[in-house]
Amino acid sequence: MKICISGLTASGKTTVGARLAEYLGIKHIGVSYKRDVKSSAELMGVLKNSKPKYAKDFDAEVKAMARGADCVVTTWLSPWMIKDSTLNVWLYADEKERAGRVMKQQGISRAAAAKYVSDKDRLTIAHFKRIYKIDVMDDSKFDISINTGKLGTEKVAAIIALAAMLKEKKKFE
Repeated sequence: MKICISGLTASGKTTVGARLAEYLGIKHIGVSYKRDVKSSAELMGVLKNSKPKYAKDFDAEVKAMARGADCVVTTWLSPWMIKDSTLNVWLYADEKERAGRVMKQQGISRAAAAKYVSDKDRLTIAHFKRIYKIDVMDDSKFDISINTGKLGTEKVAAIIALAAMLKEKKKFE
């Protein structure tokens, strides 16, 4: 079973993915460009200026980690990169909700968090169009879409687990 979770900045990809993997007893692959940078400004620079090799090496690493494993992969491009996924999920929440999450995570003002969310979304969407010609806003790749602003982590993880099991026609244990 491979579950790929995508979504905009602070939509809950990593939080939900980690809980889902724990719930299912499978591996969570939740790496991001953030691991290679020390600040938000540096991350924005990577999104604006990175060479295609950087993105393609990163995505090759994600694919290698997922190869042959039951896993939950929580990267923006996982539904496009993991060809044998069981379920592709889009998580979303409105900008106010996502900015509130960033405000708490980073300890910054609401205005700074809203700017960060808006800028990071815009730059990331442009980055993947530039590198791969992929429109991450095209929802045709997804089996289900869930508003994480309306449901908590536990409920979202349970819905995804149920959908994956139903898609695989596995019995509930």
